[in-house]
Amino acid sequence: MKDENRAFESSVKTKVSRAPLSRSRFADPSHSPNPMKTSQHSIPSRQAFTRLELIVVLCTLALLTAVAWPVLASNKPRADRIACVNNLRQIGKAFNSWASDHGDWNPWLISTSAGGNQDYPNGAGSLIRVEVWFQFSWVSNELGSPKVLADPGDTNGRPGPLQVATSWDEYPSGGFLNGAYGNNAVSYFIGLHAVFARPQSLLCGDRNVPITAKNALCVTTIPCDAISAGPGTVVPLSIGWTNAVHGENGNLLSNDGQVRQVGSAGLRKALDSDATDGAPHHFLFPF
Repeated sequence: MKDENRAFESSVKTKVSRAPLSRSRFADPSHSPNPMKTSQHSIPSRQAFTRLELIVVLCTLALLTAVAWPVLASNKPRADRIACVNNLRQIGKAFNSWASDHGDWNPWLISTSAGGNQDYPNGAGSLIRVEVWFQFSWVSNELGSPKVLADPGDTNGRPGPLQVATSWDEYPSGGFLNGAYGNNAVSYFIGLHAVFARPQSLLCGDRNVPITAKNALCVTTIPCDAISAGPGTVVPLSIGWTNAVHGENGNLLSNDGQVRQVGSAGLRKALDSDATDGAPHHFLFPF
C-alpha cells in the first residue's frame, strides 16, 4: 500500500513540475495557431514587368505574328475556292432539278408555254433574256438563296463591288431583283449550249474568262458573248482565266452537275471537247 502511495505522489509531482506552455511561442506569427492570421511580411510582394521583360514579350508576339500571318493569309484563297465549288454544285442541282420537270431542257431553250423563257415576255428577241441574272432568277425556287450566285473570291475586275443578295424580291436591302443587285450580285457565266444530250457541256463557271466576240448570234436567239472553239477552230491561247477571282485557276460546272477546278490549259481543253463542228461557244456574262 505504501508503495502504491509513493508511486501516485511521484506521478503527481512529475505532472506539476512540467512547465506551462510559454506564450512566447505564439508571439511569433509563424507559430500562430490560426493560419489565417499571418503577418503581411510573410506574403512575398509581386513585382511588375521590367521594361526589358516587356520588350522581350512584345518582340516574341511580333515574331509569332510574322510567322503565322502568311499561313493564315494563304488559307483564304483556298477557302474561297471551296466556297465557289459548293456554290456551283448548288447551281448544278438547281438547273438539273428544274430541267427534270421540263423535258430535260434548260429555261432559255423552251417556250413559256412549256415553262421556259425562250419567248419571254414579247418574243424571242426580248432583251431581258440576255441578262444572266434573269436566267438565274428563273430557277430561284430550286436555288433557294441568291447568295450562292456570289463567289467570295470575286473581288477584282468588276465594274463595282460584288453585292450579295439575300432574297428574291425587289427590296433595296438585299433584293436580287432590285436594280442595285441583279448582275452586280452574280459571279458566274451561263453556257447557252448546255444540254443533257451532252453531259460535259458547260453550264456555268467563274466569270473571269476573256471572249472573242460580243453580241454574237446564237441558236437560242439570245445576243451573247462568244468564244471560238471546236474541231477545225483552235481555242486561242489568249483564252484563259484572268487574275480576277481565283488567280490563274477557275471552276467549271458541267451540265451533269460535275464541278472541275482547272487552270487555263484545262479551260481551253474543256472548250475544245465541248464544241460541236467548230461552232463557237455562246455565254451570258454578268458584265
